[in-house]
Amino acid sequence: MAEQADITTDAPATTDAPVALPPTMRGGARLGPLAAGGLGLLGFALAIIQGLAVGNDTTAILTRALVVMAALALVGAVAGGIAGRVVTEQTNRLAREQAEADRLAGLQASSESEVTSDVEAKDGPRQAGERAD
Repeated sequence: MAEQADITTDAPATTDAPVALPPTMRGGARLGPLAAGGLGLLGFALAIIQGLAVGNDTTAILTRALVVMAALALVGAVAGGIAGRVVTEQTNRLAREQAEADRLAGLQASSESEVTSDVEAKDGPRQAGERAD
């Protein structure tokens, strides 16, 4: 599978640029096919076991197993697609919040350095251990 460069959402962002996510945080896009395959195979196996348990013939067992597999694969694809969308939206929201917190921390650090440089310009540089009065 090809990895996407970034994931964006339709929700308004706090910044203009889309948030680029590391590959480990982009798992939401793969939940649909994964859930479809898992539920389809589970349904297929359970239908075969049930058919063998009641003594149905091979054609009936395989026909029912294929129908159940198709139905559960469809259900899994829909449920996985919804879950993937939720995971992607939450991941993007958290990434935007972290980017905003980092930006605010950078602004706070730069304003503190401006205050320090203003004090030094006013009072002159201090020696180590010298107190400000």
